[in-house]
Amino acid sequence: MKRVIILLSILLSLCVGSSAVFAYYQNPFNSQPGFTHDTKLQGDDTLAGKILDGTRIFRSSPVVGDLDGNPSNGLEIVVGDRNGKLFALRNNGVILWTTQVATCSITADESVLNGAPSLFDLRPDLPGLEVIIGYGKVHIDPQCPGGVAAYSSTGQLLWRYSIPPSPINGASSVFSTPSVTDVDGNGDIIIAFGSADLFLHVLNKDGTLRWKYFAMDTIWSSPAFADVDGDGRKDIIVGTDFTPGRVCDPNNITPFPETNSYFETAKGFLYAFPANPTFRADPIYCARDGGKVIGFGKGFLWAVRFDQSIYSSPAIADLDNDGNPEVIVGSGCFYGGDPKPGKWVKIFDLASGREKMTLNAPECVASSPAIGDLDGDGYQDIVVTVASGGSSNPFVGTPPTGGQIVAWRYNNPTPFWTTLALSATQEGADMSETFNNPLIADVDGNGSLEVIAVVQNSVMVYAGRDGTPLTPVCPPGGPIANTCRVMGTKAMFMWMPIRNTPAIADIDNDGKLEIVAAGSHTSNDQPATQNRAFIYVWRDLEQGISSEPGPHQSYSAPWPQFQRDPAHNGAMIARKIRVSVPQINTLSEADQVTTFTIPLRSNDGTPINVNVEEDDPDNIIQIDTNNLSLRGHLVTASLSPSQSNLTVTVDTRGKQPGSYSARIILRGDNVPEVTIPVTARVVEQVFRTHIPITIR
Repeated sequence: MKRVIILLSILLSLCVGSSAVFAYYQNPFNSQPGFTHDTKLQGDDTLAGKILDGTRIFRSSPVVGDLDGNPSNGLEIVVGDRNGKLFALRNNGVILWTTQVATCSITADESVLNGAPSLFDLRPDLPGLEVIIGYGKVHIDPQCPGGVAAYSSTGQLLWRYSIPPSPINGASSVFSTPSVTDVDGNGDIIIAFGSADLFLHVLNKDGTLRWKYFAMDTIWSSPAFADVDGDGRKDIIVGTDFTPGRVCDPNNITPFPETNSYFETAKGFLYAFPANPTFRADPIYCARDGGKVIGFGKGFLWAVRFDQSIYSSPAIADLDNDGNPEVIVGSGCFYGGDPKPGKWVKIFDLASGREKMTLNAPECVASSPAIGDLDGDGYQDIVVTVASGGSSNPFVGTPPTGGQIVAWRYNNPTPFWTTLALSATQEGADMSETFNNPLIADVDGNGSLEVIAVVQNSVMVYAGRDGTPLTPVCPPGGPIANTCRVMGTKAMFMWMPIRNTPAIADIDNDGKLEIVAAGSHTSNDQPATQNRAFIYVWRDLEQGISSEPGPHQSYSAPWPQFQRDPAHNGAMIARKIRVSVPQINTLSEADQVTTFTIPLRSNDGTPINVNVEEDDPDNIIQIDTNNLSLRGHLVTASLSPSQSNLTVTVDTRGKQPGSYSARIILRGDNVPEVTIPVTARVVEQVFRTHIPITIR
């Protein structure tokens, strides 16, 4: 017994002694080959991260996608540094190309590239996908104008959309991520983004202006896309700030010309715009762009006002499984007060903009929501990062307590879990920036979903079902840190504070997910590499993360990067065939013929070619078409251009009394099969009773 105690004491002393050399955060997850460096930059360096020939990556989030158009070699990574340099890398760390998007002098925590790059096929005549990136500093600098640029998959500049300084505020920067979509599934491509020049800009795929909307204030929110009005075309959903009285002459701030107090009292808006507005107001204020400017308060499908600025980028999903998507958005943190406005996440009906639910948050929510079924109950849940406090108007400093990560069920205003946002080394982060967003994926491959977020200097992972940290929080040294070390816990540590969003994908086709993050390194012992750009890729995550099993497909990733996909559409709407009549039942005498018209639609507004098959052993049904193309939303009982009608005839002529059955089977390209059961009951006689209606 004494020998056992002595041996245990020796082991503990060795562990405690080793903690002075190896802290918890020095036990990293495995790095993807090609994403390490060879020489220690300081004593506690783990060699994780590839050094890039650029400056610290701060706000711009990495995007992962099939840049070269060759899925057999995996996915590529594109990211921009704070000095305006854009990098494209293979999944083995090989740099495909770099380019200087903009050249500006920066200081403090400024960044020339703030949003994420977007990947989309703008030019089918060119190989792979194009890269679209916004640029411009947060602080106004006439020497650093903003805009958007597009590059080929090989890094060649295709076009540049330059924004002149606004005559109102002198700004032109693009903070939001340019979101890209094919509006009609047939090549009508748009690029939408907000700017500090107070406009929402919508470009054609060649970089020319399609139209822009005068929002009267800056736009931090990145647009999302979905079919709002059921016309089979995707629309634009975006949040904005709002300051009444903005006019061209900054020395003559006049009252807002509309007398509608609905607008006068607003501090932020959420809008839904068509891709091609049918009404364009006469150019007003500073608008002289050939009739391509929509005046404030015009041209939208719906608008909702708020008592707080909107920094959050909206997310779109069918939360309650009723086939009608919702819009989910957080607030901003600009306005203060007692009580402070904006401590919420709100849910709106996509079609009408009607508010359905307000989810109560402990503080303001500038992040974009991530959507996924965290608890495995079959319904989508909502998770955001929440600020620690503070405001700009009036100015209130940020409390040191750190932000939080909060999750809600769609039908309950009270969070079902909240966890303090602490890094691997117990450092808190404010989490008040619009660039700092959570993700949802099954990173350990056991069927349950995890929440992933950058907190200060670390990528942290939380159990989706209850928010338990799965990458433990430990101090840099001491007994607790030693306990973490002995337990074999692993960290994704990046040394420098980061305010962006990682990306999650199976980048190398090995069937498992990797986490891609971008940041920097302190490099105390190597000044030449201090504040250099670093890209981190961690793999084999199941070796350090252990969550409870769940019902989802292994390594599923419902919300794997900022705004969910490489084009940043911000929508999770299942692509499927929607039928308005789930089954057909008839009760009739023999020799009866009954006709049913069944409107069909595509759930997400994209076209679906549908094959219609009959399983009709009793020979009771006839269908008048065997091929349909579906698009859009069913909004009325009448046939609209967005619907296709399936006409079914139930014919019981010549049938004896009894029950007859058939099935109508709808099969589409890459969508779940839909079956409509048909039951025809034939009787000798049907008695009908007519009930009189009395109208008073």
